[in-house]
Amino acid sequence: MTGSPRSTAAGVTVALAGPAEQVTDSAAPSYKVDDVTAAVERLTARGGEVVRAPEAGPHETRAVLRDPSGNLFVLYSPL
Repeated sequence: MTGSPRSTAAGVTVALAGPAEQVTDSAAPSYKVDDVTAAVERLTARGGEVVRAPEAGPHETRAVLRDPSGNLFVLYSPL
């Protein structure tokens, strides 16, 4: 699958990621932010761990982090 089909309802977005956009080995919540790099800096200062540093993907800039409890999540902002 190419692209990133998205469906939005009541403030929740469901997206299907193609192979080029897969950044984790399992499902992980994704959060849209204005500035991925700035958000990563704020979250690592509060105990988050960078799993994948901010990088440009086909449709967005994204980063993968782990919270202090070990849960993975993705931050992204459209290009």
